[in-house]
Amino acid sequence: MVHPNKQMRLYKDDTLNLELSSDDYEKLSSVCSLDELHKKFLMELKSIFAMERILKKFKV
Repeated sequence: MVHPNKQMRLYKDDTLNLELSSDDYEKLSSVCSLDELHKKFLMELKSIFAMERILKKFKV
C-alpha cells in the first residue's frame, strides 16, 4: 500500500533554521492575503484622509 506524503518541505534554510512545509503553506498564504488586505486598507484610509484635508480647505 502506498501512503501519500502528508508533509513535504517547500523551503529550507539551514543558516536561519527556517523550514516551510506543505502543511504550513495554507497558513502562510492566509497571512500573505491578510498582509495584502492590510496594505489596501491603509492605502484607502490615506486616500480618505487626503480627501478630508482637501474638503476642509475648500470649506474655509
